[in-house]
Amino acid sequence: MFWKRALTAAILVPVTVGVVLYAPLWLLSGLAGVVILLSLWEFFRMGEQVGFPGFVQWTTLCALLVVFVQWREAAVSVKRMAGGWTLSPPATVPGGLEAILVLFLLGLGVLASFTRLDVSRRLGALVESTGGLLLVALPLSYLVRIAGFPSGRRFLLLVLAMMWVGDTAAYFVGKSLGRVPMAPVLSPKKTWEGAAANLLGSVVAGFLA
Repeated sequence: MFWKRALTAAILVPVTVGVVLYAPLWLLSGLAGVVILLSLWEFFRMGEQVGFPGFVQWTTLCALLVVFVQWREAAVSVKRMAGGWTLSPPATVPGGLEAILVLFLLGLGVLASFTRLDVSRRLGALVESTGGLLLVALPLSYLVRIAGFPSGRRFLLLVLAMMWVGDTAAYFVGKSLGRVPMAPVLSPKKTWEGAAANLLGSVVAGFLA
């Protein structure tokens, strides 16, 4: 298992570094969108495992709209002025992210009203869908937004490096010292010790950088 991880990292890490530093913004945004969708669908799959369905198609559509807005905003140049002031052009998408979130909530209301699910599963679908957009898609979409900042590419690389260090620490600590499972139904091998190592490893990597 470790060798598979090491081989995957040896191939993907240089490719990822190249994309983050040198790829045009539209390509980086597209690849980030693919990662976001895969993460979102994995989130819904885990929800299904414990009996919580979700409005997958609607959440996926809104997640793509979020990525699009972040891409358009990241593509807009910010002009620096004297005295430390900056001049930003108006939003390229009317309403921006706020409009997408309002649209998402309205759509959830319509779907929840007309779905054939019983009341408990209907509430579960609302929670699962909201969690998917707000806890998975929206935070990850800021990878695109960060890339548009001055020196944003290097900062984005730092964020990814912190994630890689944390994930590596979680793997080794969880495998050797992990005793208390986090979510046995969803992922029996994930432990709280590994999660703590993940957090500590990420913080230490960021501090050193």
